[in-house]
Amino acid sequence: MRTTLTLDDDISILLERRLAETGQTFKELVNSLLRGALVKKATVCADASKQMHTPVFHGGTLLIGDLTSTAEMLAIAEGEDFK
Repeated sequence: MRTTLTLDDDISILLERRLAETGQTFKELVNSLLRGALVKKATVCADASKQMHTPVFHGGTLLIGDLTSTAEMLAIAEGEDFK
């Protein structure tokens, strides 16, 4: 497929550096980089569809009371005279 590709300045500089390093043609380099990125993206998308499981830790009974009750937490931390 033939197409016109407009590149940002920073991408153009990176491509020129890579061309000098690898000795590839512009077409070979662009195809190689696009192929690698697209294959990686497809792999990541396929992996994302897998269901993940997080292990559950049951710590047992709380030793300091109900953590959802501010009054109870203040009573434990400061004694009954916190009011």
